Amino acid sequence: MFEIGFPELLVIAAITLVVVGPEKIPQVIKTVSKFLRRLRLYFENIKQEIEKEIDTDEIRAQIHNHNIMDSLDETQKKISDTVQQVTDLKNDSDYSLESEPMKNQRDENS
Repeated sequence: MFEIGFPELLVIAAITLVVVGPEKIPQVIKTVSKFLRRLRLYFENIKQEIEKEIDTDEIRAQIHNHNIMDSLDETQKKISDTVQQVTDLKNDSDYSLESEPMKNQRDENS
């Protein structure tokens, strides 16, 4: 996030040692850690409040339901295509199984 490497940490530690002094460093570390903990909790509370406001669970459920409906529509289309293919095959087989005179008679009528 901040991309702070080891050399940067050494510089920060040296500056802290000079500015604060060696006797107050433990107290400064405790204060900074408390501040960071409070800041993290504050952001967590904000995140929870925002999620409650926009009702993310309901949105997730709607997205899930929409995906299911899309899947059902796709399956229904596949079934319709398969039924059409089976109907075409049945018609072709019925036509091929007819006797030759009936085929000739149907061809003449057409």
